[in-house]
Amino acid sequence: MRMLAVFAFCLVISDNAHSKDAAALGAGTFTCGQFAADYKKNPSLAEGLFYTWAQGFMSGYNLAKLVSKAPSKNLSAKSQDEQKAQLRRFCNDNPLSDYGRAVFIMYDSLPDTRP
Repeated sequence: MRMLAVFAFCLVISDNAHSKDAAALGAGTFTCGQFAADYKKNPSLAEGLFYTWAQGFMSGYNLAKLVSKAPSKNLSAKSQDEQKAQLRRFCNDNPLSDYGRAVFIMYDSLPDTRP
């Protein structure tokens, strides 16, 4: 039953594209209000799926920066619990903002990695 719930949740997330041309898809394109509603229904499932998207985004962005020889961010400067709490706080304060914006703001707050 739990696997069915996870599958259904993933289908909802994957159906968030608004046009054929999309620069981003997935949980980061949902609003913080949508994240909060999902979190209220099932905190561990919602946070797990949204935060997995956040980790993928931040890792991909870091790799793109490294390839272009730009400074990357230290993704382990804050614990995962601290990062999740920061994302929840931002979303609680900004329900109309995209979850992806919350992730980018958190990413930007991390210190640069050492050269």
